[in-house]
Amino acid sequence: MIKLDDTYEKTYSLNKIQDYKESDDDSFLDQKFLDKIKLLELSNIIDKWEKEILFAPNGFYSFKGKNIENKSKEFISELKSFIDSKIEEIHFNSDKSREAAFIIKNLKIENIYNEMYKYEKLQIKDWNIQVLTDSLNSAKQKAVLYKDNLEVIEKSLKNAIAVFSLFAKQEHWSEKMLKQQKKIY
Repeated sequence: MIKLDDTYEKTYSLNKIQDYKESDDDSFLDQKFLDKIKLLELSNIIDKWEKEILFAPNGFYSFKGKNIENKSKEFISELKSFIDSKIEEIHFNSDKSREAAFIIKNLKIENIYNEMYKYEKLQIKDWNIQVLTDSLNSAKQKAVLYKDNLEVIEKSLKNAIAVFSLFAKQEHWSEKMLKQQKKIY
């Protein structure tokens, strides 16, 4: 998971936008209000992007197994460019509001990336387990197919033992568990 550097706050409130000095001129209040609306608009735009791009039929969450590898980087890069372009389109009335937009951008990116990372990690793990399981099954089948050839059987068993070692690392098995699984196999 990523963590923003300490210059960004973990939460952001619309109340933190710079307060203008009260005056008889209502335009200051209107400008402050408009900036808050613009920040909400930016947040809504990012949320819409998240829904459309991540959950669409060809979106990030449609990728499974090894096909997910490095996809989060692509999507986050696209998201950063997208948000930057939207921030440029929205004209804020104060530097504080513009700064708030970048805080919102970074918080949204962090949250989206963290969810993507969890999904990516799970998909890669599932793919690893499937490959290891397929390899073990293949070794068994080969040993059965060539049951009269001790050399092939021995080679298949050695490969299976090597796969069990990989499986043990993947699943954080203890030595006792590894020995037990090898014995069962």
